[in-house]
Amino acid sequence: MDVVSRRYCFRLFLVLTFGTASLAAQTDGLALVRRALVLERASGDAELRLAFRERVLLKEFNSSGNLRKTTEKVHDALMIEGSPQRILLEENGRIVDADEMAGQQSFLKKVVEIRRNETPAERARRIETFEKKRAQFREVLEEMPDAFLFRVAGEETRAGRVCYVLEASPRPGYQPRNRIGKIFTHTYGRLWIDKVSGQWVRAEGDLRETVNLGWIFVQMQKNTRAVAEQRPFPGVGWQMSELWYRTVMRVGLFVTYREEVKASYWNYEEMSPALLARVLSPGYRLTDRGPRQ
Repeated sequence: MDVVSRRYCFRLFLVLTFGTASLAAQTDGLALVRRALVLERASGDAELRLAFRERVLLKEFNSSGNLRKTTEKVHDALMIEGSPQRILLEENGRIVDADEMAGQQSFLKKVVEIRRNETPAERARRIETFEKKRAQFREVLEEMPDAFLFRVAGEETRAGRVCYVLEASPRPGYQPRNRIGKIFTHTYGRLWIDKVSGQWVRAEGDLRETVNLGWIFVQMQKNTRAVAEQRPFPGVGWQMSELWYRTVMRVGLFVTYREEVKASYWNYEEMSPALLARVLSPGYRLTDRGPRQ
C-alpha cells in the first residue's frame, strides 16, 4: 500500500468514523458525523498540496503470530504534478549514501520531466488512477452518518489540550451498502476533540468480531485495531502526526496475514518549485531524523 493510500485508508477507519464538531453539536451524533465529512474533505484536499516526511516501522508476523520480519524506512513524500512520488532517505537505520541519492534524484528528474510533458489525456489518466483510490474511500465515507451512534463520554487532556471524549458504537439495524461497510457493524471507537479548535487530537478504533468481506473468502479478523493522532504544524494547520495499526486478515481457508505498522509524519510544507529544487540539489540527504519509533 503506498503512502497516500495508507493514510487515507486508516483515516477512513479511524478519523472519518468519528469526525469533529462544534460544542452545539455534541449531543447530536448525526450532525457530528456530517460535520466530520465536511472537515475531512477540506483536510484531505489540503494534504494534496503538501510534501511531508514519514518514518514507517513495519512488523510482519507468520500465521502463528511470531515475528517474521521488521522493516523501517524514512521517505520524503512529494506531490509531483498532481500525484505522489517518494524518495527513500533511510532504511533499517542506514541513511542512503550519496550514490543512491543521486540515482533517486535522477529518477525523480525524469518523473518530473515526463509528467510535465504529458498530453492532457495522459495527465488525466494518471491523476484519475490516483484519484480513484480516494474516491473509493469517499464512497465508504458517505455511509458514516448511518453506521454509528455517538456519545459524549466526558473530558480529558491530551497533548496539553483539553478535549471532549466521544465514544462510537455500531448503529443497530445498519445495513452496509458495500463490502467495506461490513467492518463498521463490529467497530467500536473513541475520539478526543480539542475544545478550543474543534480538531481531533487522537482517535482509536477496534474491530471486535471477524468480518467476512466476501472476496474469495477474505476475512478481516477481530483484534484488528488502529490509533491515530494529529497536531497543528506551522504554516499548514492540523495534520496527522502518528498512526499505528494492527491488522489480522485471512485469505482462503488457511492463509493468515498479520502486520503492525507504526508511522510518524513531520516536515509538512507546501509543495513548491523551491522545495523540489532543494530535494534535487547535490548533496541532499537526511539530516532531520524526526520522531524515533
